Amino acid sequence: MAEAPAQPATRWRAVALLVGAGIVTAFQVGKVPAAVPVLRAELGIDLVTAGWVLSIFNLVGAAIGVVAGAMADNFGPRRLILAGLAAVALGSALGGLAPGTVALLASRTLEGFGFIVVVVSAPGLILRATRARDTGLAFAFWGTYMPIGTATMLLATPYVLDVLGWRGLWAINAALVAAYAVILAHATRELRGDRGRRRGMNREVRRALRRDVWATLRAPGPVLLTLCFLTYTGSFIAVMGFLPTFLIEDRGIDPVIAATITAFAIVCNAPGNIVAGWLLHHGASRTLLIVISCVVMAASAVGIYTLDLPDGVRFVLAFAFAGIGGLLPASVLGATADLAPRRDLIGTANGLLMQGSAIGQMIGPPIAAAIVAATGTWTTAPIYVVVAAALGVVFAVMIGRLKTGGG
Repeated sequence: MAEAPAQPATRWRAVALLVGAGIVTAFQVGKVPAAVPVLRAELGIDLVTAGWVLSIFNLVGAAIGVVAGAMADNFGPRRLILAGLAAVALGSALGGLAPGTVALLASRTLEGFGFIVVVVSAPGLILRATRARDTGLAFAFWGTYMPIGTATMLLATPYVLDVLGWRGLWAINAALVAAYAVILAHATRELRGDRGRRRGMNREVRRALRRDVWATLRAPGPVLLTLCFLTYTGSFIAVMGFLPTFLIEDRGIDPVIAATITAFAIVCNAPGNIVAGWLLHHGASRTLLIVISCVVMAASAVGIYTLDLPDGVRFVLAFAFAGIGGLLPASVLGATADLAPRRDLIGTANGLLMQGSAIGQMIGPPIAAAIVAATGTWTTAPIYVVVAAALGVVFAVMIGRLKTGGG
């Protein structure tokens, strides 16, 4: 009997380049927070409008995530990821030239569209570049794109602003993303056998997109993964988003120190993802890792905002919140390939996951802020995180009970 052909080795170089694509798109998230005061002064925008400049990414993802994933399945992930990078570069370039608020918001919408296209397309290519036994580890590295990209640009932005201003910051990001798109197109030629199932957006393709979306929404696996990820992203952005304000207003910490602590806490999320991937690669329970993440995030949030602790301990808890919390994204993202209703719907399932992520980021901060405003004290801030963590544990257990859940 002839032996089965050996499975090709994992192309780690391609995986690293795809993670890099996520990182440069996440730069567009990290470039805004420190630039808000400059934008307000130069363009004369109010705080609410500045909030829209920050959150437009999440609005786009919340609206079209699953559709973008279905498009990647139908037209090919490599083609879509390159198109997404082009949209991000163009949006950033146009934003740097924006004469006013409307044009800036329109450019941010284009950036957000490109962002969601990139992050729902990359996992399909990562899957193509890896052999089965390395999939969990590869997706763990993929899960680091957001903390690395956001924190890196968050730290770099003040220095770029001092030299080039916000328009220069936008222009540099446009050039970086455009250059990266060229590099990625050249370096992933071996993955370009992704013509997709169809060409052109005709009536047949639109029907196919609807069928793919509906098939994904009917499958319990992607839906549970999405709900679990929603609880995580809502909690993460609520705690990390308000941490600088809390440290400055309640604890009297210097603003620069508060921003630096927050950035380093976000960076801690990256090794958490990698550790989770290593553990999953060696047979750890996905359900257990998610539960540990939820419990530690809830307990850390209580310690940060509620308990009478030295500030140094609060900083350590912030690092634990983000670092141990990083066990969850890798566990959830790595399960998409197993729990998608069909192998050719991985992009659609991942798009649904990103849509849940965006919704969580949209609703988490307002809910947490409303609780604090209603009670008049920061000590109630963890209520949202504790409830979300409890729901995350429930969803994790349900995921573990699915036949292909790997729990």
